[in-house]
Amino acid sequence: MQSFFSWVDEPESTFSAIVIDDTFSTGGMGELIDRKNVKENAFKNILKTIDETAMINISTTSAGIIYHGLKKDIPATGLLDMESYQTGQFDDVFGQILRSMEEEYINHEIFVISDGQISNFYKDEVGSSSLSNWNKYFIKLPKLNRNLAITNVNVENEVVVTNLPITIQATVSNTGSVKVENILLQLFFDGISVGQQVVTLDVSESSTFKFQTAFHSTGLKQGVVELQTDDQIGDNSFYFQVDIPRKLNIILASKNYGEMLFILNAMNSLNKDGELFSVKQIDDQEFKYNMDLRDQDILIIQGIDEFSTLSQNQIKDFLNRRGHLIVFPGRDDENLPDLTWLDKIERGSSRINLGHDSFQLMNFSNLESEAFSSLFMGTKKRDVKLFSFIPLLAGDNTRLMVGSEMSIWNRQQISAGIVDVFGVSMDLNWTNFPLMGDYIPFWHMLLYSTTDKINEENLNVGSPWSISNVPGISGKILSHISPDGRASLLQIQSENDAVINDVKIPGFHQIMESGSVINERAVNIPESEMISPYLSDDELNDRFSGNLFIIDDSKSLDDLVVSARTGFELWKWFLILFSILLITEMVIANVYGSKKL
Repeated sequence: MQSFFSWVDEPESTFSAIVIDDTFSTGGMGELIDRKNVKENAFKNILKTIDETAMINISTTSAGIIYHGLKKDIPATGLLDMESYQTGQFDDVFGQILRSMEEEYINHEIFVISDGQISNFYKDEVGSSSLSNWNKYFIKLPKLNRNLAITNVNVENEVVVTNLPITIQATVSNTGSVKVENILLQLFFDGISVGQQVVTLDVSESSTFKFQTAFHSTGLKQGVVELQTDDQIGDNSFYFQVDIPRKLNIILASKNYGEMLFILNAMNSLNKDGELFSVKQIDDQEFKYNMDLRDQDILIIQGIDEFSTLSQNQIKDFLNRRGHLIVFPGRDDENLPDLTWLDKIERGSSRINLGHDSFQLMNFSNLESEAFSSLFMGTKKRDVKLFSFIPLLAGDNTRLMVGSEMSIWNRQQISAGIVDVFGVSMDLNWTNFPLMGDYIPFWHMLLYSTTDKINEENLNVGSPWSISNVPGISGKILSHISPDGRASLLQIQSENDAVINDVKIPGFHQIMESGSVINERAVNIPESEMISPYLSDDELNDRFSGNLFIIDDSKSLDDLVVSARTGFELWKWFLILFSILLITEMVIANVYGSKKL
């Protein structure tokens, strides 16, 4: 009987390619079977069908070609690990296979061992027309049965500060084939459980679960959301970071120290143990000629009108280093200081005095920042009055409005830093805000609003990690420590930059120099590897230009492949059928012959 493929029985003119899908989605247990073992057995069975003198190419989806040569020369020690945490594209691997072929072959065949996840076969027709002339086998892996995956974690707070609650939201999806009930979901910070919930999800269902906690100390916090063990262990953990700077260095600059009374009192109330801030006050003369911003994080100016060339250059350099500049008018000022020497900063209008018996209510409903608006939610906003203010140009940079047209707080990014310009002085002649209960929390938020690193560029496995702004990096020996404890030296890109070409496993990765951690990043599995759906047999056939031989049970793979190549020999079946008919005829003849006697 004719074979499934056209085939010429000539081993030396046969090119066989084996592509093993080692992406994360193919790991774990499928129908109570370890899918790594399924891949290994399928690989061995495929090799049995290939002649020793045939040319063979072995590839994985994430790594590309790992062997190219005669089958008889394959190293006896083995070639590959069948599992990784990475993603990959079949079409990219097939392109490498085509480029590796140095001569023409009569027979071209390709074996793909995969779960058929769409994200790894993204093109409508993988391999384009090049695959149409190949003999194609697809060995499908068994699907996950009972499995939940944590696909994302977000810290909802725009600004995280000590002793105030933060909300953490975890997204969980059922990626298995059965409903999963009463699974424990936990939140950990620095290895300590701070919250737990019970999860029940139907097939293909996703839901979000919220946790709340608070930090009583500053520093980098390692967060992990974890699920109980199921068919796929790797997607049961999601890693993230929350960074509360250990100590901010702040300079308060004003014409006289009395200008800063309310601002300084707010900081002293927050900084009772001296852990949050280091505060230094200077006057306008020191500001102009003797200011040193090299180790400072925040510069607060109130009532300073003149900027010397020296102070301008220092502030520009300060902003280049991600500094935070906060500007208020002085108690007696009619205008804001001229900051037009900074790009993008517009000068405000003249001061508006509403008189002793008149005031304008500060409208917190227009507050652009979610963090600050939630801070004032539920307070008596009508009691926060403005007796004087300098209108600022309202627009995309506006954070706080007065009425519907005038701004009194604009925030702009200049270079790598942030500039906050306020149109109201922190003085009782301008506003009663310094007497309100929300004044101190407002300053807590404001001082930390540019320094949080919540989920800062959480990396995916397989992504490059660029480490920037490390002074004198060219003269240092930096090492990368992965979550499994392995260490490797970094590739130095330039004077202040280094790069890790890809991170291979999820968890917390560190950069160390002389035994100290100088950078740390959370790494997770790509979401597409956890939730992308699977191609049906018809969709697979279309993707592979038709005539795809799909095999669900790799145990009998060698017999199926031989049959697909060369066809079935039917004479044995005809001989068996003839024998059965002959025996049946003899039995019938014997029975009827006995009756006649």
